Amino acid sequence: MLPPENDEDSTTRPDATTDAAIADAAAQLRTRGFALLEGVHDAATCALLKDALDGLRAGLGDPPLYAKDPIYPAPKSEISTTGLVFYELFGWRPDLAGRVFDPVGLGAIRAILGEGLHLELVGGVISDEGRPYFEWHTHLGGIDDERWRHAHRFPRYARSHRVQYLLYPEAVTEATGPLLVHPRRVGDPTEPPHPIDQTRWPGDVKLTFPAGSVLLLEQCVWHAVLPRQAPGLRYFVGGYFASAEAPPTELVDESLQTLQTDDPLLSSVLPGR
Repeated sequence: MLPPENDEDSTTRPDATTDAAIADAAAQLRTRGFALLEGVHDAATCALLKDALDGLRAGLGDPPLYAKDPIYPAPKSEISTTGLVFYELFGWRPDLAGRVFDPVGLGAIRAILGEGLHLELVGGVISDEGRPYFEWHTHLGGIDDERWRHAHRFPRYARSHRVQYLLYPEAVTEATGPLLVHPRRVGDPTEPPHPIDQTRWPGDVKLTFPAGSVLLLEQCVWHAVLPRQAPGLRYFVGGYFASAEAPPTELVDESLQTLQTDDPLLSSVLPGR
């Protein structure tokens, strides 16, 4: 809705509203490590993303959606405890570029990571009721923190170097499996405060939200996912962002180097642009 003509209150204008939403989301990332943007993507975008992931799965012959030990059905894909994962999603489906990232979400990430930030990886995931409880984990140093957990090393950061942008094209409910997040401030210790296989942690936050929502996660925040309670599919698309000062990570999205897009928002965070 447009503001009334001659309205002197700039807070009603779309740009001021967006700036306020960005500032609020950035403050939440700093003080509790996550920010939830509810329903920011429309039904058409949600349907497009689900159809795209369904089509990619069909192209692999409809493989299972869970494996305790990773299976690699095709290059840039994996079946694991996460589900069926398509790394370099825009490499698989370039038409999705420009449909994933919201200005408020990216604005908050830029406020946290600073100018010079870049997109490291875009992936898409499908899972179902066959995936059990997804235990507590972070994304220290990139998409997966297993190397730190296995080494029992948990580096600390005075400022944030990485933030994840997780888009859910279907509602997350009690039946589909809520997310659990353990709040922390940027700069707080990164060690797990409780055993990672313990389903609930004291002080955790259980998240449910409508379709089209985006969850922003600072890299050091511990989070988990409760299992789905009924048959059905679960989807999400993840964008992994790094600051200019972030140390390199092992898994990066090479397709982003040559991605062509007319979307200025996406162009502003592509590596090497």
